[in-house]
Amino acid sequence: MRGRAILGAVNRSRPARRRAGEPESAASLIDAVVSRLGGQARVLEHRVFDAYNAAVGALLRQRTSPERLRGRMLFVRVGSSAIAHQLTLLKGEVLVRMAATLGPGVVSDLRTRVGP
Repeated sequence: MRGRAILGAVNRSRPARRRAGEPESAASLIDAVVSRLGGQARVLEHRVFDAYNAAVGALLRQRTSPERLRGRMLFVRVGSSAIAHQLTLLKGEVLVRMAATLGPGVVSDLRTRVGP
């Protein structure tokens, strides 16, 4: 009789097994992992970086690099002041292209920083 009491206590301490049924979607699993690794802010930042790279074209993509997203402002590292000026002149067009990809209001401004 004592053996059954011990087995019963062991069985109660185990976490409940998931019953077979609908499998979890990959999206729900990814959301859980992302929230553990740094949250949705990091995901948004990487989405913005991808949208930036798609919006600027090959020449600016080679000579610029999105650095960080702070609020709705994207900071971009550029190789020279000439490239910074060119990006500043194209800022409106770049923001419109990014808004088409990301949705309105995600990025409202671009700031450039010259450096390696």
